[in-house]
Amino acid sequence: MNAWGLSGEGSGPARRLSALDDRQRAVLRCLARGLADHEIACVLAVSRWEVESVVAEILR
Repeated sequence: MNAWGLSGEGSGPARRLSALDDRQRAVLRCLARGLADHEIACVLAVSRWEVESVVAEILR
């Protein structure tokens, strides 16, 4: 059992993170740093629309 009273490996956030592809993880890292969609687009050299699409995929 871990510090949060949960048991079992591969459950919760860790399992969900492993299901993300490389692009989704890159966007998520930028979001975690507090970047806005247009800033993420600049960092990853993609359009703001691409970032918004990836964020929507992550939230599904």
